[in-house]
Amino acid sequence: MYTQKRTIKEYGLNLGFIARYHIFKTFSGYAIGSIGPMISNKSTERLAKGYAFSDIFGLGLSYNMGKVQFDFRYSVRHTSNLQFKKPNNGHNTTNIEFLVLYKL
Repeated sequence: MYTQKRTIKEYGLNLGFIARYHIFKTFSGYAIGSIGPMISNKSTERLAKGYAFSDIFGLGLSYNMGKVQFDFRYSVRHTSNLQFKKPNNGHNTTNIEFLVLYKL
């Protein structure tokens, strides 16, 4: 079970905050945090199938060039089900994201 390849689908809806500090007119840093419910379609050795929660905290940098914004973010994520089902050791992941946004 631990070494087999698996595809797990998760669906979630998080609500959160962003705190931004403008270093220069076009360059800023920020912190984000969010929490919300999620549903997964398969069990793992650390988390039961079904209802759980997803918590995210991240730090990022943004650079604006007119209508284009470049964004780099590092975040950590924890999922667990608040002991509703066993197992509930949860999953911890780290994420690195790079985004290019175009403002309409």
